[in-house]
Amino acid sequence: MSAAAPLVSIIIPTYNRAALLKEAIDSALAQTYPNLEVVVADNASTDGTQAAVSGYTGDPRFRYFKNSSNLGMVGNWRKALLEHTAGEWFLLLSDDDLLLDPDYIAEAVRLINEFPKTMLVYANGYRRTGKTDTPLDLPFGRNQSGKTIFLTRDAVGPQDFMLCNVLFNRPLAIKLNAFSNEYNIACDSELFLEMCLSGDVGYIGKPVSAYRIHENNLIQNYSRNSEMLLNHMDWFVRPYEMAVKTGLFTAAELALWRKRVVLGQLINIYKSIIIRHKRHFFRLTRAMYEKSGISLREFAYINAVILSHIILKILYWGRRRRGSRP
Repeated sequence: MSAAAPLVSIIIPTYNRAALLKEAIDSALAQTYPNLEVVVADNASTDGTQAAVSGYTGDPRFRYFKNSSNLGMVGNWRKALLEHTAGEWFLLLSDDDLLLDPDYIAEAVRLINEFPKTMLVYANGYRRTGKTDTPLDLPFGRNQSGKTIFLTRDAVGPQDFMLCNVLFNRPLAIKLNAFSNEYNIACDSELFLEMCLSGDVGYIGKPVSAYRIHENNLIQNYSRNSEMLLNHMDWFVRPYEMAVKTGLFTAAELALWRKRVVLGQLINIYKSIIIRHKRHFFRLTRAMYEKSGISLREFAYINAVILSHIILKILYWGRRRRGSRP
């Protein structure tokens, strides 16, 4: 293939989801882009996943690898990226998610060829909860500076991006040491933001994917694990530190981003420490403080916000109890 049609790798990491996996594979192989490989990275499944994918082995675009032991979600991603894929660009499609638009990869590559400084491409899609689809509505043009996308983090609802439709530049991902912290399950957000700091971003406005929300999503339950809770900080602390070094931003822009994203996320982590990890409160709080690099003034602000939430809840429940009296 010519340089205008680079190899694109769709990586489908999977573990014990044989029933859902086939839908993900079918949606990947339905892509019309000609220079494509679909790589299933099986993280030592025990549910018959290997038998479920046996019908795809006749397709020259399809490859299947099974780990001898479970490497964890992030470890599986990293092994697939470094050892099992060859594409110049890659997309991580979780085994419970779907690509909805067969022309998405082809359109994304056309956009990359049109704007050579593009480091990643993403699109609108749906958050699927049961049978309900909630659309993303991202307010961007086809080609944006990465700085613009970076600055909108945690400012666009209902969600900034969905991993299942992000096309990453693979050489840059490797250079950025992507997926190197096995306990940071939001490492996709970290990579997304660091790539925004490295060039332009392509955006396709139509919905091209479905991201399924359910109780077995690991991101829904990470806060129960104290190691994952602390390492979750990497996804916003490391990009912030990188942003400071780039010199792309004014002090005011960085201060606003830090307050909204860094302190906003730390408030959520600190709440989880208080609620879920009382027995290790002081150790985890100290580790959070040291790892995040916040100042005493910022830590006082976080405590004040949480205290105000507690007071408001007490007042709310007090009013409800008084209102329910006969």
